[in-house]
Amino acid sequence: MQSLSLGRITSSFSAPITEEHAFAVVHECLRTLKEASNKRIDAAAAEATASPSSPSRPRLLTVDSTGDIFIHREGRVHERTFLQLQQQEEEERDEAGER
Repeated sequence: MQSLSLGRITSSFSAPITEEHAFAVVHECLRTLKEASNKRIDAAAAEATASPSSPSRPRLLTVDSTGDIFIHREGRVHERTFLQLQQQEEEERDEAGER
């Protein structure tokens, strides 16, 4: 597993994060959101010049709770916090098919 949600991490420790950790998470979220936005802009530019069969740009997601923030095993906020990645879409389709 490459990442865990912040909600899962905090529930595992049965305690909230410290104020310092909260500021660090907010900082990392903003950095990751900026990178995600840049990827969408780059994808939009590539989409304008590419063939119609090329993959579409990733969807930008909103964060509503700590369960939506994914922390990479290296400690940074994972890009899947803000981007609907193609792999995620495939996993969601597979899960929907199993139900």
